[in-house]
Amino acid sequence: MRTILRRKRYILSIAGLTLAVTVAAASGLERLALIGMSGLLAVAVLALRRAQTRELDLIKQLHQFSSDTTQRIDATSGRILAAVEGARLEAIDREREVERISWDLSREVEALTQLFQRIKPRAAMPSSGRWALNPTGLLQLVWLIEQHRPGMILELGSGTSTIWMGYALERAGGGRLVSLEHLPDFADRTRTFVDIHDLGKLVEVRDAPLRSIQLGEVTSPWYALDALVDLPEIDLLFVDGPPGSTGRRARYPAVPVLSDRLADGAIVVLDDASRADETTIVERWCAEIAGLHRSVPILGNQAILTYRR
Repeated sequence: MRTILRRKRYILSIAGLTLAVTVAAASGLERLALIGMSGLLAVAVLALRRAQTRELDLIKQLHQFSSDTTQRIDATSGRILAAVEGARLEAIDREREVERISWDLSREVEALTQLFQRIKPRAAMPSSGRWALNPTGLLQLVWLIEQHRPGMILELGSGTSTIWMGYALERAGGGRLVSLEHLPDFADRTRTFVDIHDLGKLVEVRDAPLRSIQLGEVTSPWYALDALVDLPEIDLLFVDGPPGSTGRRARYPAVPVLSDRLADGAIVVLDDASRADETTIVERWCAEIAGLHRSVPILGNQAILTYRR
């Protein structure tokens, strides 16, 4: 509205000056006509300057719009490129995960096949994997029993491995396996499998509730020591408990507590060796227990150690 009024005033000014110049010229008032023409020229120059100013403002606005648009395009392009790169990296990660799972599955199937080629169970076997030992870990234990023929095995934490090791002992010609379990329900379940598979002459599952044990300045929950009182020297110690949920480095007490019961040449196996706690446990065992040395595992996620007096 204001712009329209300004334009009307401008047009009226031009018309008035033009009329004044025309009348002055017609009346012979040349000087007055020149003054009028000067006014017209001044108005024209002012209009030109305003037009130039508006043009410069428009150019600035266009430049700003172009700059803003470029920035928006750049930002959008950046987000699109970042999203595309993120999707690409995620796809690579998924492909690697699929490859890892496929490789792990193939390895576990091969291990399970080898287990059943070695051992012919008399009944259905308990499931492996998840909380129970994987087939590769089970095959590692069976292979160790075949190679070393231990007379006495102590297992910390009963389950599927108890049955497989019982069969491995039977196949190796005999021996004794004692498995400690802190959960009564788990102990009863494992004892049921022992009975079903007729392994009672070789395998014993003992209830061993967790109790506080003092090792240096640290108090830890560990198996009740009265469950160990009548055990002879241990040829193979399999540490698969207590579970990590019971405390930090829950399996550390095993070797410090049992080192004086380990036979010369005894094998110590620690499951879940890739976990941070278990890695630290193995390092501490080797540093603190004279004669304990780590061996190279053949299969599974286990640390294998040999003890020499």
